Formats: sequence, C-alpha cells, structure tokens
Amino acid sequence: YKKLALFAILIIFALIPASLVLLFAFFLFLAAFALENELAEKEEKSVLLPWFIFIPVFVLSLGILYLFGKNWLGDYYFRKSLIAYSQNNGSETYNWQIKALSQVPYQTSYHLSYAQTNFALANAIAANPPKEGLSEQDRQNISTLIQQAIREAKTAVALNPNNVVTWENLAGIYRNLINFAQDAEKWTISAYQQAITLDPLNPNLRIALGG
Repeated sequence: YKKLALFAILIIFALIPASLVLLFAFFLFLAAFALENELAEKEEKSVLLPWFIFIPVFVLSLGILYLFGKNWLGDYYFRKSLIAYSQNNGSETYNWQIKALSQVPYQTSYHLSYAQTNFALANAIAANPPKEGLSEQDRQNISTLIQQAIREAKTAVALNPNNVVTWENLAGIYRNLINFAQDAEKWTISAYQQAITLDPLNPNLRIALGG
C-alpha cells in the first residue's frame, strides 16, 4: 500500500503543480521507506541511519505544514475583512485585517488594504463629527489611524519596492494629507516620481503628479 500511495503521489506531481500537503506526504513516505528498508536488512550494522533521515524530514514537514496553516488562516481572515467591507462595516474590516496581518505579516496586499482601511476610518471620523464637535479622543483616533495608514503604506513599499502599486498607494495617502501634515507634498511628489520610474508609460501617474 505504501508503494502504491507513493506511486499515486508521483502521478499527481506529473499532472498538477505540487502543493505543500503533497510535498509533506511525499517526504514522509520517503522517510518511512528508508526506515522500513533499513529494518528489513538484518545484515546492516546500524539502525540509526533511517532515524537520522526520518526525524529531520518529519520536523521539516511539520514546519512546512505550520507555515501553510498560517497562510491559510491569514487568507481566511482577509476574506472575512472583504466581506465586512462589502457590508460597509469599517470596524470589522479593521479587526479582521489585523488578524490577517498577525498570521502573514509579509503579505504586501494585506498591508496595502490595511493602510487604506486606516485612512478611510480616519476620514469617516473627521467627516462626521458630532454636534458638539470632535472630542479629544476623536482627534487622537484620527491621528493614530493616519499614522498607521502611513506606516502600513511604507511597509508595503519596503516589502515590494519594485511594485508600482505600493508607491502609488503611498503617494495617494500623502496627497490626501497635503495642507494637514508637514512636508506631505514633498513626500507625495517623491512617491509619484518613484512610481513613474517603475511604470513610465502609465499616463494616470503623470496626471496625478501634475495635479
């Protein structure tokens, strides 16, 4: 049965791209075969060799499965945030994206979305003040959200500096802060110039810079 299962995995490898689960099963079967063959050969002087093969492969496979699980969980949380966004639920969108980033902090698209969510929430608070005006807590929340928006946009750029979208996103956030934050116009121009360097044939970037 083990040989048949291994043969089936090899056939699947030939037909479709390998997944982490298939790789885990493949290496696990190889280690099991090595252990079984070593034990079957009585004339062998040592039975430790298959364990030296099996244990590292098993630990490596567990590590791969762990990373696969975190990526799957991050994707699940991010999909939940998109559902909340479609329902116009800003706080739920915000919270689900935090959970997604806690699982997969190196995913550029998560940081881009989280930056936009922070900025949208800051705008929502500022655009809909209570009758008595913005409280000190409201002002603090706006400041925190804007700082987080800039931080996340910069993180996206750091993770993928050759992606024009990350620079355009950063430029757009800075552009909306002109007349509110010191030197925002300088950072806006700089970010748009970098985006144009990466995508020189995109007219929208030049229009935005001209604006």
